[in-house]
Amino acid sequence: MCRDQTEFSLHRTRGKPRLSRPRNTHAVSVESEALERHEELQTSASLFGAEQLSAEEAARLLADERSRLVVFVGDRGAGKTSLCVELYERQRAHPSGVRFAGSWTLLALEQLAHLRRVGRGSLPPTPEAGDHHILHLALEAGETPRHLLLADLSGEIFRRLAHNQLSAADVPLLARADKLVLLVDGEQLVDVGARSSALTWVRQLVERLRSQRLPKPGAQLALAVTKWDTAGADRDAVAYWGPREGELLAELRTLAEDPRALHLGANGNAAGDGLAALTAWMLEVEGTAREPPAGLLREPIELAPPPLNALPPPVPPMPLMPLMPPPVPPARRRSLLPWRRRR
Repeated sequence: MCRDQTEFSLHRTRGKPRLSRPRNTHAVSVESEALERHEELQTSASLFGAEQLSAEEAARLLADERSRLVVFVGDRGAGKTSLCVELYERQRAHPSGVRFAGSWTLLALEQLAHLRRVGRGSLPPTPEAGDHHILHLALEAGETPRHLLLADLSGEIFRRLAHNQLSAADVPLLARADKLVLLVDGEQLVDVGARSSALTWVRQLVERLRSQRLPKPGAQLALAVTKWDTAGADRDAVAYWGPREGELLAELRTLAEDPRALHLGANGNAAGDGLAALTAWMLEVEGTAREPPAGLLREPIELAPPPLNALPPPVPPMPLMPLMPPPVPPARRRSLLPWRRRR
């Protein structure tokens, strides 16, 4: 554990950041040293506690320019928590181009992943009460890792927000979010009676964001359909969603530049489930090839081979060392003790 005074650790027993204290270099008693060691072990173990991060703890991580706050906005059952767990399990398998770089909520993600395996893909709804609703996931797509803070809020909050029963100012994470992902449940698009209500819910939510002047300047928006493996297999659902997706993207352009349309599914195909595109969008690794600045040569430079006289002289081979004869073992000494003599 780093003993630097500038480093901090998350104290899980009280749920607030705690500065690490420098160790006393003076002589201490055995009992006080044992207590200090026990406290250090508890603090280091709490770095990867089973609790999610609170807004206060996440603010310490968001002070780093490499951190991004991602808020998944969706109704109950849209798959917000399942999407966070799937991102964790997918990146832990070391896909091409993206590497798992750690997590401050590792045990919390493992507990959710275990519940998802036991429940055969289903997870219990996220409780609305409490102040710990942020999962941390560090991913590395280049030389510098990115810290993704995934807000796992209850769907009831966004339902009340869409129905104008709650103000966006009551959800401070929306104003702080670097990336907002509006989730549409794909199973509702298959249901003829529920698809219109799902579309109305998204439009109401967009209107609430516009009235509160959200998101913040520079933030990015995405429109994602979850469970696309179910909706994409239904021709009526695809025909219904196609033109309406374009209309929603046109409305999102009034809130942010270049909104993205994503189709997320769990079809078992890592190349076609949309998670790779979502990860690249969150990590901002798309379009890494940049144009050279003005004034630099754009044509390749052909280098001529160096002249022969410029090459260093060859190194002469080292002479072979003569073989040394094997060492001769010393002669066995005869015991001088009388009781060890043979008779």
